[in-house]
Amino acid sequence: MQNLAIGHNLNNAVIYRLLALILIESTKEAIQKAKSRSRKPIDICLCDTSVSF
Repeated sequence: MQNLAIGHNLNNAVIYRLLALILIESTKEAIQKAKSRSRKPIDICLCDTSVSF
């Protein structure tokens, strides 16, 4: 039963990492769209965004 629980936790970590990456990517896309739409420059940097599990 312990092995099953460990595997489940690993799967959750992978899922959360994927969700975080998707969230970061969609945020970047939204910022790019906002930048291309607006005339004023938008200074938002996601360079320091790192997700670690």
